[in-house]
Amino acid sequence: MASYESGLEAATCVVAALYEREASGKGQFIDIAKQQVLASRLDYVLGQMIAGDMDATSKRSAFDLGGPASIFACREGYVYFWIALASEWEALRGLLGKPAWMDAFPERWLERDCTPERVATCRRHVAEWLKTQDRNTVSAEGQKLGLILVPVNDPSDLMTSPQYAFREYFVEVNHPVLGPIQHPTVAYKLSVTPARIERPAPLLGQHTEETLGSPSARGAAAHARVEVHSKVVPT
Repeated sequence: MASYESGLEAATCVVAALYEREASGKGQFIDIAKQQVLASRLDYVLGQMIAGDMDATSKRSAFDLGGPASIFACREGYVYFWIALASEWEALRGLLGKPAWMDAFPERWLERDCTPERVATCRRHVAEWLKTQDRNTVSAEGQKLGLILVPVNDPSDLMTSPQYAFREYFVEVNHPVLGPIQHPTVAYKLSVTPARIERPAPLLGQHTEETLGSPSARGAAAHARVEVHSKVVPT
């Protein structure tokens, strides 16, 4: 989560810097701190505490939105489902085929009248329905309606993912010990300067002699490093 949110923040800053360059010709220095990014994502909780809508506390449970979001079992495997808006509630109604039990809920109950009893009722009905569904099919259908509904994958699922196959995320690397293996590349794909894996990671000690040379050279290098690190810089 920290890396994802920080990457999103960095991408937004890069776009803003490019716009500024086009407008003024000036460059920008971008510095992203993961801790600050995650702290900024808590504004809705802090805002509610300040407004008095939520007790000011350091308990982790305070950051729970209290909605019916959860991991649910399907016919095979699991999905993660998150919902918090009236529009998502209507999308869920369409996905489930407009069941009668949903009529007892107020239109904006997720935003104004989210009680533990309603959350439990919603989770129970959603769980019963999802047990009869294929996780990949129902996730695709839910996403088309605007729902946050995704399959919970394990490592074997990643290797057969159509999305990763399309992006060519896994490539074959000839490892000196393991032989040909499928290795992940990077989470982005640039059209002009695409990242690629040219060789596997070195084995333990594979380049020790090549890098450090003879024992005497290693000793001299170590001594030189000590001298550099022991210098006193005036303040």
